[in-house]
Amino acid sequence: MRFVITPYAIAHALNTLVSLAVMILAWRRRRAPGVRSFTLMMAAVVIWSLGIAFESAAVGVPAKLLFSKLAYIGTVSVAPLFLLFALQYSGWKRPPALAAAALWFIPAVTMALAATNERHGLVWSSITPSPVPGANLVIYGHGPWFWISISYYFIVVLAASVLLVYAVLHRQRVFAWQTALMMAGVAISWLSFVIYVTPLNPLPGLDTTPLGFSLTGILLLWAMSRHGLFDLVPVARDLLLERMNDGLVVLDERGRVVDLNLAARKLFGLDDSAIGKPAAQVLSDCPELARLSSSRE
Repeated sequence: MRFVITPYAIAHALNTLVSLAVMILAWRRRRAPGVRSFTLMMAAVVIWSLGIAFESAAVGVPAKLLFSKLAYIGTVSVAPLFLLFALQYSGWKRPPALAAAALWFIPAVTMALAATNERHGLVWSSITPSPVPGANLVIYGHGPWFWISISYYFIVVLAASVLLVYAVLHRQRVFAWQTALMMAGVAISWLSFVIYVTPLNPLPGLDTTPLGFSLTGILLLWAMSRHGLFDLVPVARDLLLERMNDGLVVLDERGRVVDLNLAARKLFGLDDSAIGKPAAQVLSDCPELARLSSSRE
């Protein structure tokens, strides 16, 4: 088996490193709701990107097909894990085990058909060299099951996206920034997929989908470092919470304010700007409460 280093293989390798960095940073926050599913999703992205990196560098159709099949281990897992993450991050309960397992039916069939594609061509109907000189790329013709599976992934990701939009509309502004950045990342990934499967692709044979996750990873790294993604986790709040006569201030594990009801706002003279700040700072007018909150850090 021979390999050649091309700019496309290097780009996919860099994408793998970015996705790996996001996965590691997310794992450090694994106690937050939804983070384990998100970490597994990024692990799937790593497998996908790494497989495509080797596929881009491999010489010969049999070798390229082998690495494409290996990459599918990650490819088919991204959408279901993204939905599980969106459910938990948005405040919904984790689905029952049977329902969660059902999410993997189409991915499991897709993996089986990809592994045996030479017998039926349901996933890849043809493999032809790319016309791009020196690119070492091939163009995959897509069979009927490919489009069935893509339709399923689209529905799953759309459902996850709706959940995150719901979170944008019902969370405090700091949480909206977190979710908006995630949504931008999802949009980039889907745009890269559209480019890949349509004549819009300027380099026929180049799989732009995992490359889109490179930009997604950068956005998520920004969200983690600048907007406290997974540090400031949305807290479920309803009408009853707002109507409580007692003031309620919710802190995260680092002693920062993640939510407060109307009574607390009036009692302490606070507004939305308090969210995300250390409780010891925003409650400085109440030394005893400030001291108690400091003991959490």
